[in-house]
Amino acid sequence: EELLMVGLGVLLYHHERRVVAPSLLRDYIAHCLRAFPANAMLFDSLIQLEEKHGMPLRVREAFDIMWQVPVGSDPTTPGPPPGVVLLMAAFEIRRGTPTRACAVLERALQRRETRQSAVLWRSYMDALCEDGRPDAAKRAFYRGISACPWSKGL
Repeated sequence: EELLMVGLGVLLYHHERRVVAPSLLRDYIAHCLRAFPANAMLFDSLIQLEEKHGMPLRVREAFDIMWQVPVGSDPTTPGPPPGVVLLMAAFEIRRGTPTRACAVLERALQRRETRQSAVLWRSYMDALCEDGRPDAAKRAFYRGISACPWSKGL
C-alpha cells in the first residue's frame, strides 16, 4: 500500500507540471482503489482530480463500489470507513447537492460500525441544515444523542 502511495505522489507531482495526462493518473488511482478500497488518501486524490476536471460521476461510482467491499472488523458488513464518508459528503456539498450528502451520511449512519460516530452525526445535522430541513436536523440530533450519549460535540 505504501509503494502505491509513493507512486501516486510521483504521478501527482508530474501531473501538476502537466507531464502526466489526467487519464493516466485516473487509471492509476482506480487501480489503487481496487486494491485498497478503504484508503481515504486515494479517495481524496480521486476527488481532487475529478473536481479539477468536472467529472463527479467517477467519484460516485468509486464510492458505490466501496459499499460492496467488506471493511473493518465485520467482513459481512460492507461499507466505507467514516473518513471516506466525510470526504464524499463534503464533495457533494461542494458540488451543490446537499441532498446527496444527506443520503450518503444517512446510509453510513445505518451501519453498526459507524452508528456511534459523533462526527458523522454532527456532519449529518449540518448537511440537513444546509439542505434547508431544520426539523429533520432536530430529529437527527435526538437520534444522535441516543446513539452517542457520551458525546458533548453533538
